[in-house]
Amino acid sequence: MNTEKDTVCKEPDETIELKAIDQKYDHFDQVKDLYLYAFPDEERKPMEMILQNQKDGKMDLYALEYDGTFAGLAFVINTTPLIILDYLAVVSDFRSHGLGSKILDRLKTLYPGFVVEIESTRTASPTNQALRRKQFYLREDLQDSHVDIALFGVPMELLSWPHPVSFDDYRASMDRYFGESCARWIRTIDPEQV
Repeated sequence: MNTEKDTVCKEPDETIELKAIDQKYDHFDQVKDLYLYAFPDEERKPMEMILQNQKDGKMDLYALEYDGTFAGLAFVINTTPLIILDYLAVVSDFRSHGLGSKILDRLKTLYPGFVVEIESTRTASPTNQALRRKQFYLREDLQDSHVDIALFGVPMELLSWPHPVSFDDYRASMDRYFGESCARWIRTIDPEQV
């Protein structure tokens, strides 16, 4: 591995590093634990699938370290025509320190653009967590693409950086990641009908 994505990002005057990782990473058990804790069952892919897709070159995994301690993760689906930030999480002890913003800032230097799928805030009763998550991404310059989807039955909406994206481009990227046999599990929806 010898690409710009594999480099370590160190912030000046701080010991914050974003590292490209694989399952040999020293703190990989903590990465898995945060992944299981931070995302509901219906939104998580099996870890075996994530690791296989990393081996196949379809996914990039990152760990954030703060003073040498594992503090967060980012999993990125690296396909065309869109890059998808699949998962981003910060360890609860490190929240409210701007680390999620630092992860996004670094990812913006590594990728020309990306999409984020978030739990829908446009359904009849969005959760407080969904509303907070959307506000975080909007503060970080992501845009609401006004695309509402059902992803394996879960109502989601698409945010993106640096510009809005279409459902067709999103679907094409997901077809490349999952294979066209999974296409029936991804569709546009009217969130008010959910």
